[in-house]
Amino acid sequence: MRLRVFVPMVAVLLFGIVYTAPREHAYAQAAAAAPGMGAALAEVVESTLEAAGYSATDAVVEATLAAISSEAAAAAGTAAVAAGVTVAALPWVAVAAAVGMAAFLGSDSVPLGSGGSQLWQFNSDGTVTVSPSAGASAASGASSTTGSTTGEQFSPLVAGATQWWGDSAGDNNSGGSTPLAAAIAYTVYWTASAVAAGLSESWQVTATSDSQCTSVSGGDMSCPAVMTSNGTQTSHPVTVSPRSYASPFGCDSGIATTAGCQADPYAPPPPTPVTGSASSAAASTPAGDDGDLLSPTILAALANALWQQASEQSGYSGVPYPASSPVTSSQASDVESSLGSSAPTIGSAVTGAGSLTGATGSSPFTVTAPSGTSTGTSTGSSGTTGGGTDGTPDLCQLDPTASACAQLGSPPASGVIPSSSVSVSMSPWSIGPASGTCPSPITVQVFGTSLLFDYSPMCTFAGRVEPVVLAVCALAAALIVVGGFKS
Repeated sequence: MRLRVFVPMVAVLLFGIVYTAPREHAYAQAAAAAPGMGAALAEVVESTLEAAGYSATDAVVEATLAAISSEAAAAAGTAAVAAGVTVAALPWVAVAAAVGMAAFLGSDSVPLGSGGSQLWQFNSDGTVTVSPSAGASAASGASSTTGSTTGEQFSPLVAGATQWWGDSAGDNNSGGSTPLAAAIAYTVYWTASAVAAGLSESWQVTATSDSQCTSVSGGDMSCPAVMTSNGTQTSHPVTVSPRSYASPFGCDSGIATTAGCQADPYAPPPPTPVTGSASSAAASTPAGDDGDLLSPTILAALANALWQQASEQSGYSGVPYPASSPVTSSQASDVESSLGSSAPTIGSAVTGAGSLTGATGSSPFTVTAPSGTSTGTSTGSSGTTGGGTDGTPDLCQLDPTASACAQLGSPPASGVIPSSSVSVSMSPWSIGPASGTCPSPITVQVFGTSLLFDYSPMCTFAGRVEPVVLAVCALAAALIVVGGFKS
């Protein structure tokens, strides 16, 4: 009984070991997380401060990074609520839009990264406008070897190179880089010619790819097309020929007639730029762009925006934001070069911050440089340049436009001070005898009755208290003199 129970248990255990081994291998082979953004931002700020004479170990530098981290976390919290996601799921570009990147990028649309297929414009209202980059469109057209009436672009037509001609009779009136492109060129040429002649005729290619053009005699290709004449449409295949005659034009569209380069009449209009939240724009970023290096212009602008807003908060104890010498894209590019494979990518900016390398779930927007990765240029035993003996950096190096650093110059030489003399004479004037006398009594008539006011009692009293008054005044004068000596 025990044996029959033990054998199935062993079988289950062995199956679990075998089943879990491939899963662990699969996890090990999973794509690595995108490099973190916080470390790169910290390196950019430290690089700027070290150029101004600070050391990465200065308490004021640490306070600066701590304040920037707090500002990023606060902006992330607000943006996450607006986007309806957790803070860990919020991408860094959402924080960038929330902290006012538009103030540093203006109305320019900038590539999100090197080789990226999108241009991003950060708007002042916190939204972003995304449009395809011209480079990406050109690259798409150059890589296409076939065209179609559904919007595929043809490879460019190179001047001097052989091409497919859209007229097998040898008139050389139209041509293209592929059979379908040449057929389209043919229909464009003859439709324009019919209009010029006042005829109600037009031609249109119905093929959607070069594979629908069939081979005919002599290496020519026949592409399906229709001709409409006076309202009646009939089949009119276009035969094109790979003759060795060189193209006189170089056309990006891959289509040319004797009038010059022609646009593909079937190509769809370029995509309309889309304006919306940074979170939604990040979600629609092509996955193929994730590995491209993040634009140093974006990295520098984000560092500037966070630093400026952090320095405006009450209780800020970090380095004042250097408005006259902000972080530059060149400094950000140097930092990205020094970080190597740890440099942020487009994926670092558009992926949830909590999934990036080095991020923690509780604080994915921390801006802290890893130890030993400082990229600044500080020198000297104190770790600073241009600072004081106590290691404090020179304010004028950090912000030469500060009022304390203004060159006051020398005062102008003073002229001769004008002078004048005036004679003043003084005459003595009398206020009565030195030994005063008591006033005479005054008689006043009130309702027929005589009243006598006699000053004798008051005069007698004044004479008696005179010594006391003089003594008190002498004492007050003495106290005034003594107080003057003490002060």
